[in-house]
Amino acid sequence: MAKLILMDGTESEVKPKGKTFALDELYALIGHGCDMVETLALPRRKTMWLDEEGKYRPGLRVNDKATVLARKAGIVPWDVVMGNVLVTGYKEVT
Repeated sequence: MAKLILMDGTESEVKPKGKTFALDELYALIGHGCDMVETLALPRRKTMWLDEEGKYRPGLRVNDKATVLARKAGIVPWDVVMGNVLVTGYKEVT
């Protein structure tokens, strides 16, 4: 099951409308006008989906929980993840 991690640290389990998440569902879950997603491969065959332009959107804050996950996966130590993210298994998105 996928996990939505909000900027405020809140986490919730989410399910797709069908068998897998469609692109429009990713945009809606990430929110804040997201219209282009970026992926980050995480350990254990997981993928983090985030707003490609999150660092440029007014009102988005650093997502501390997502940043910790991303750093464990190997992003550079000074980089951060902005906004809401969705973490899925490899087969949960079409």
